Amino acid sequence: MATYNVTKYLNRFGHQVVLASLNTKKHYQDPKVLASIAKVYTTDIDTTIHIPRLLMGLFGRIPYNVKRFISSEFKLVLETIIKEHKPSVIHLEGIYLSVYTGAIKKVSSAPLVLRSHNVEYEIWERNAQNEKNPLKKFYLKNLSNKIRKFE
Repeated sequence: MATYNVTKYLNRFGHQVVLASLNTKKHYQDPKVLASIAKVYTTDIDTTIHIPRLLMGLFGRIPYNVKRFISSEFKLVLETIIKEHKPSVIHLEGIYLSVYTGAIKKVSSAPLVLRSHNVEYEIWERNAQNEKNPLKKFYLKNLSNKIRKFE
């Protein structure tokens, strides 16, 4: 709803909106919904949780929750769109898209705007505090710390 409303009002106020979106299985959206108010590019991505990758998330710098949204295909789509449309502002909807800021900055000097939906680490910190299983509690504490640093 947030993405729809931001797009709708930008369009209503005369802005040309080009939208690049990761389309997950869990929250799949038909790109045609926004076609009348924006030029829409979608990249399907599988963000399903995989236990081996989740466990490897203990050792990496980037939180597993964030890694699930990294797509080389989407990065290429972003770079192509930015080069073609030369946006005056680039709006990122949520912290999970911030992994693409490096790629964006390589092809554009437009200001980046991040709209963070939540203070994500606090959500995961609360989950850790309420978890009874000691292994899950350990994992969730580790995850919340990594997300805090990432944010």
